[in-house]
Amino acid sequence: NYGGGFYCGGNGEYNALHIKGNKAKNGGGAYISGPANLTNALISGNYASENGGGIHIYYSAPVLTNNTVAGNNAVIAGGGIYSSSSNNSKIRNSVIYGNSKGLSGYMIASYCFIEGSSATTNGNIPGSVDPQFLEPHVYTNAPSILGNYILKSNSPVVDKGDNSIY
Repeated sequence: NYGGGFYCGGNGEYNALHIKGNKAKNGGGAYISGPANLTNALISGNYASENGGGIHIYYSAPVLTNNTVAGNNAVIAGGGIYSSSSNNSKIRNSVIYGNSKGLSGYMIASYCFIEGSSATTNGNIPGSVDPQFLEPHVYTNAPSILGNYILKSNSPVVDKGDNSIY
């Protein structure tokens, strides 16, 4: 039901995860209900029959840094990320692209590329262009472990993050 690939119900530091090809009712890739830090993760090809194809944040305030959330699918909301909280969830130096229904809920974003967003405050990059992944996989095929989400050298998001939070 919760967190097809990863479930975090408390504090934790998680680094360099690949969460791919999973499915669950909520949080196809990951379900976070604690103040965890998730850094340098690739979350792709996951499926949720309800909310949060990639990540479902449940009334907590995690910090997500240097992550790629792409190619995920959710039936109801938040194909990439679904946050049911108005807490201080933060997403930094991350790319959210190619998901069904994108980002749903409230998060404080800085130095991010979020598909469909026109925000340029906090160093964010308008998400109106393709970030140029090597071999993205279509979210309609989720769950799937396919896809290569390394950025091409001509990507509009290369070297656009904030090094002080890396």
